[in-house]
Amino acid sequence: MEQAAFLKEYRCEASFQIAQEKGLTWGELMRIAERHENNRALYQSEARRHAETIRGFTGIHTVKHRVKDTEHLIEKIIRKMNKPDVSIDLENYLDEITDIIGIRAIHIFRADSEVLFDQICRQYKKSFAEKPVVKMRNGDDVTPYQKMINRGAAVEFAERYRSVHYLIRLKSNAKIELQTRTIFEEGWSAPDHELLYKHSDNKHLLITSSLLSRMAGNCDDLVQMMYEEAAATKDREPDADVKAGGAQPTCEPGERIAEVTEEILAIDDDNCAENAEAAGFSARIAENTDSDFEKQAELAGFLTRFIKNN
Repeated sequence: MEQAAFLKEYRCEASFQIAQEKGLTWGELMRIAERHENNRALYQSEARRHAETIRGFTGIHTVKHRVKDTEHLIEKIIRKMNKPDVSIDLENYLDEITDIIGIRAIHIFRADSEVLFDQICRQYKKSFAEKPVVKMRNGDDVTPYQKMINRGAAVEFAERYRSVHYLIRLKSNAKIELQTRTIFEEGWSAPDHELLYKHSDNKHLLITSSLLSRMAGNCDDLVQMMYEEAAATKDREPDADVKAGGAQPTCEPGERIAEVTEEILAIDDDNCAENAEAAGFSARIAENTDSDFEKQAELAGFLTRFIKNN
């Protein structure tokens, strides 16, 4: 790992200069990298074992795991050293870097996060390095997570991100960052991480990612409505997996679909010339919530034009 090439590739020359001023040397970073590589097999074994445990929990759709890449570990240490009162070296980096192992547990229904919360707490509460954190997008409703909050989960709001985080300390002192999120939240997260990881200052990417995050949340609302409509159908019983969705219908599914359709079309960009069209289109959809295929195609076409124009 050559210093100049690394700092240029990860755009962290200025951050490393600050880290150096606080006493972090490139040699110390290389010693951390060597120890991390020496422990990689142990971390991989732990990641597989805990991922398999979580895979057996009720409400799980998919589980992914990884051990942090060494170069990304070094970059994260450099950037974290820019924070006030943070000092990292070979002896304490496992205390400061909390995602040496990462596990993502994907579920279908938003309400499954509560089902998983119960199981994760039973399995890992004694090993929690901190209390669970519900990370929500600014403006999100906390109601689906209220029971978790009442049981001690913290809440954090961000511009785009949604997930529930658990921090689990292993005997080796390394930590697992366990994230639970819906399929649609994962659908937003994957391209956001891939495209914004090294381009977080790109305004156009940030705006588009924020729009995608908003739409992912609306998709989760629609998925829950699908569950509620299925549960309200008297001639069949939802299967066991669907029951994990939790909440029972609180109003007519058609009314809820109309509300969310309007929200999807009223995406909050005051400068968007499409807003007038969105308002009119939303009103037409709300008049007939049993939209036929032609109206659905019109909705898809509108959203495509909206995204292209923004």
